[in-house]
Amino acid sequence: STDSGANWAAQTSGTTKDITKLAFTTTTNGMYVANAGGSSTRGATTDGSTWTTPYSLTTRDFLGLARFGSDQWILDNDTIYNDTGVRKNDGSWVSVVTGQVLWDICFASANVGWAVGDGGRIYKTTDAGATWVQQTSGTTAHLFRIKMQSASIGWVVGANGLILITGDAGATWLTQASGTATDLNGIAIVDTSNVNVCGDGYTMLDTSDGGTTWNRKSNGYK
Repeated sequence: STDSGANWAAQTSGTTKDITKLAFTTTTNGMYVANAGGSSTRGATTDGSTWTTPYSLTTRDFLGLARFGSDQWILDNDTIYNDTGVRKNDGSWVSVVTGQVLWDICFASANVGWAVGDGGRIYKTTDAGATWVQQTSGTTAHLFRIKMQSASIGWVVGANGLILITGDAGATWLTQASGTATDLNGIAIVDTSNVNVCGDGYTMLDTSDGGTTWNRKSNGYK
């Protein structure tokens, strides 16, 4: 889309695998990860329309992707890889194993990032992914998506309508009342007050007060 989502045009991705995450660093420089049955592919574009698939692996399940500048991180089930290891594709991957399935990863700077996954796990790194420290989420629900508005403020969404917010870089995570029990798996942040969340069953929520109240949005489907 080139008109803020009013219209969309199909593109050829170069893969038949399920695309699990798409990330852009500019309007034309993007990357995706895709997987199917233990075989994963990474696709890339530099013009925003033509996609190539230079990396395919038969023993990986790429579930998440984060980019910051020229740096990239990929989730493979319970393992976090950085770009250097993935590009080598020779078994000497730079990786950290968490022991839990991870669903999403995001970075607020080249060094500071978070990953979330099953069992309420939230991990934070301050050294570009060399080491990860688990934070206290206050829940055992599966966490599917994390998005940071800044290095301090961010949201996590997950199973059964769970929404978490932090205002102190993840030192504490607080639950917000979403008003739904549907699994939530998408976040779009406009600013610290205005945030949109989506989930299963065409669920769409928004807030204009930083999550103090969440409102169900009409989307024409449900």
